[in-house]
Amino acid sequence: MDISLQVAIIGLMGAVVGALISTVIPAIWRDRRAAKEKRSNEKRAARLVADELNTAHALIKLSYDTGLWYSDPDLCNTVTWQKYRSTLAEALPHAQLRSVCDGILALGIIRNARSHHFEQAATFSLTQQERELIEVLGPKVNLALNVITSYTED
Repeated sequence: MDISLQVAIIGLMGAVVGALISTVIPAIWRDRRAAKEKRSNEKRAARLVADELNTAHALIKLSYDTGLWYSDPDLCNTVTWQKYRSTLAEALPHAQLRSVCDGILALGIIRNARSHHFEQAATFSLTQQERELIEVLGPKVNLALNVITSYTED
């Protein structure tokens, strides 16, 4: 083989290797960095929603245990869930997402019962019907909290 042909082949191989190094490797790093950032955002969203559910669960349990509704209606809102539910919908497996959605729905029903209570009465005392509602729906909020908390620990 002619020496000039060998030099040309080596030069061509160098150009191909150089092109691969300058395009493929940065693309791999960029994809890995994007995946890591996405996972970080999902974890952050899960931690914030877990905090929201933890507060709500604690207030519902306190209300049930004391027989009195919690005083601040904004403490059991789901603003964080509304903001991050699409992020969590992508991150959580279907069964886990369904459990969290059910818990958020149960929380909304309990909040509505609380709001309706104060439209009807000037007392903080729970009625028997409201206690039964919490007995049925409270565990759904607790399950949602457990599911989202377990996701943050992965």
